[in-house]
Parts: sequence; structure tokens; C-alpha cells
Amino acid sequence: MIKSNEPLDHPHWKAVKDDWCHADQEAAKKQGWILCASIGLDDKEPPFRLYRDDWAERLLKDDEAAHAKVRKLVTKNDPLGLKAKAFLLKHSKAEHDAVFPSPPGESH
Repeated sequence: MIKSNEPLDHPHWKAVKDDWCHADQEAAKKQGWILCASIGLDDKEPPFRLYRDDWAERLLKDDEAAHAKVRKLVTKNDPLGLKAKAFLLKHSKAEHDAVFPSPPGESH
């Protein structure tokens, strides 16, 4: 995982910079969550993940709390939450589906 304070000019971000920019990441950090590029050796690892920001001033309890926060933003039609959801759907479908699970009987 890339540290939350690593700049988004890291190679993993260059291809997606138009979909999630520094201003987006800074706004997310103020809320206690971030999007990170995965750099694990496992091909099953999603390319991007949504995590709590471990360096936040107001630390969320855990990654699930970060997921819940972004889900809540989406239900309120918050632009940053909607942008994070769209980013994950486009660039990291497995993480999108983990953060935004479909209700039983529905699919994305």
C-alpha cells in the first residue's frame, strides 16, 4: 500500500490522474479516508483501495469506518463520495464491490 502522504505522481496514479486528483485526495484526508494504489505482489489485490487515513488528525476507527463514511456520503449525493465511488467502479471493481456491496438479489 502506498502511504497516504505519498504524492499522487507515483506511477500507479499517472494513468488515472484525471479521475482522482490531489484536491480530491486532500478533501478525503480531511474526512479521514483516502484512496491508495495497491502495490502488493498478489494479482488478486485490487489496483486501488479505500482506507482510513492513518495520518488523519481525527482518526476513523478502521477501514470499515472509512467505507461506511463514504457510503454515507454517496447516499447524501456528496460530490466527493460519488467521485470516489465512480473511481473505484472504473479502476478497481473488486474494491468497489467490497465497499458498496449490492443488496441481496441485486447486482451492480
